[in-house]
Amino acid sequence: MPRSLRIGLVAAALIVSAWFGLGWVQARNTVRAGTLVLSSTHLTPAQAARARSWLSSAGTLNPDRQVDLDRAHLAFDVHDYRPAIRILKGVTGSEPQNVFAWSQLLYTAGAANQLGVARVAARHVAQLVPKITQR
Repeated sequence: MPRSLRIGLVAAALIVSAWFGLGWVQARNTVRAGTLVLSSTHLTPAQAARARSWLSSAGTLNPDRQVDLDRAHLAFDVHDYRPAIRILKGVTGSEPQNVFAWSQLLYTAGAANQLGVARVAARHVAQLVPKITQR
């Protein structure tokens, strides 16, 4: 086997291994943060910081909307409603059929007393729910 082919195969194997390793880290950090955020009724500042760190790592390695939903939930839990609403608007903008994101936006906007945003979210939830129950 030519030397250049061996080097190419080794490089490809290293890239694939790194890709799988990063995916595993992203998945682990997403699960850790989600478990912490969803299982606690009130996060301590240390728990919130730990969850933010895990979500930051997870989002950097493989940005997806679940990480954003977890970030919004974390922001809501610490009564930081503006960033939560901003994040949820981003999710609903890119995933207009995501009833969970619209529901979370409705609840968060209501808690923040942003009634216009809450009304828009409520309309979307009402439109999406019949689609879900008819399946």
